[in-house]
Amino acid sequence: MFGRIARRYDLMNSLITLGQDARWRRRVAGALDGLPPSARVLDVGTGTGRLAEAVEEQLSGPTVIGVDFTVPMLRLAAHGLRRAAADALSLPFADGQFDGVVSGFLVRNLADLERGLAEQVRVLRPGGVLAILETTPGPPTWPISALFHLYFRMLVPVLGKLVAGDATAYTYLPESTLRFVRPAQLEKRLRALGLVDVHVDLMMFGSVALTTARKRGYPSRPGEVL
Repeated sequence: MFGRIARRYDLMNSLITLGQDARWRRRVAGALDGLPPSARVLDVGTGTGRLAEAVEEQLSGPTVIGVDFTVPMLRLAAHGLRRAAADALSLPFADGQFDGVVSGFLVRNLADLERGLAEQVRVLRPGGVLAILETTPGPPTWPISALFHLYFRMLVPVLGKLVAGDATAYTYLPESTLRFVRPAQLEKRLRALGLVDVHVDLMMFGSVALTTARKRGYPSRPGEVL
């Protein structure tokens, strides 16, 4: 499905979010500000690489690697981006390889949420930062919640058909969003995996959340402060 919409994916994201997606990517990158200049950052579900690019622009000299399950998406990423095809449920990296792990609109698509989160935590160094940008089941209060459901369930599929030529994919988007766990539940799961300093930042009337956390422990390389 993501392969079918790869060429229109970025345009649709900008249209659906009313142009806010670029600002949200900068917020994710900003969550990594405390990382050292030599940081290694993994972008899981990198897609066309927009989030990885934002991280590279925000930080000074990091090594950013983007991985994704969908090869047609990876082919559209910027030429200079380090990228590889990989399964988010079985990341091809040893434990503790990255100072930061980020994802944008990935985790609700995982076939096994617990395993996918555990993999991201596994490859994170002690003291490292995890940042997850994801849609939520929607604003908790009426009438905003009603408008949210109307927009996502009725207008977004129509827009998907007109712009991307694929109403099915953009029917999946709202349905997967509405089935996903709420931010408080995601926070609880991250704490259960041993992460600390978990913080949830709600945006766009609570329809999008940036969840950040830190892996318990201290950096393994002398002199680094995370």
